[in-house]
This record gives sequence, C-alpha cells and structure tokens, in this order.
Amino acid sequence: MSSKIAILAAAVVALGLFAGSAMAQSHPSSIAGTWTAQANQQTGALSIAQGTIGNCRSLSGILIDIPIVGFYCPNTGHFSFVRNDGAGVTFQVYSGNVSTTGTHLFMGGVLSEVITEGGPLGEANFSAVK
Repeated sequence: MSSKIAILAAAVVALGLFAGSAMAQSHPSSIAGTWTAQANQQTGALSIAQGTIGNCRSLSGILIDIPIVGFYCPNTGHFSFVRNDGAGVTFQVYSGNVSTTGTHLFMGGVLSEVITEGGPLGEANFSAVK
C-alpha cells in the first residue's frame, strides 16, 4: 500500500513541476515588426509599431493596407487592435494572444466585424506568424 502512495505522490509532484513550468512561460516584450496575417479568408501583411511605456503598450500599424491602433500587454501576451476606415470609424476589432515557439511568434484570436464595410457582421478567426 505504501508503494502505491509513493507512486501517487511522485506523480503529483511531477504534474506540479510540469504545470509550474508551463505557467511560467514568458511572452515577448515586443511584437513590433512585419507579420504574415490571415483574417476572414484573406492573407496579407501586418506591420506593427509598438510603444515602450506601461504594462500594456500602444500599437499602431497597417493590416492589409488599412491602419490599426490598439495595445499589447507583454505580461499576459494579450493584444487588441481595431481597423478604422478613412473617416476614423472602427469597422473591425481584433483580440487574442501571442505565443512563441522557438524563434517564431504567433498571434491567434478573433476578428469581430462591427460594421459591414469589411464583410458580414459577426466573427472570424484571426492568426499571424512572424
């Protein structure tokens, strides 16, 4: 009976170590640069400039020839940005998280169409790789 308890205790410790290392994953401090993005079945360039002040940092740039503004939080890996038309009216909202694998950065999230300029109202997948 004591050997079963010892095995169970070892398994619990191993799971705890694994969970601790997974939860300790850091997010990139910056997502500035050029990404290849896919949104609502369109592929194109996403160029991002990022501010340096605050827990969440300002973003600006261009997604497939349309300006974006938003923020990125390095502590959590969360991003959010909007695309605005020529009059400054928001017609799409993007939000999600950034992750890393080796030397690649990935964004994954949701595109919400809030005005029908870019397509029908609703949500679509959004992803990008750098």
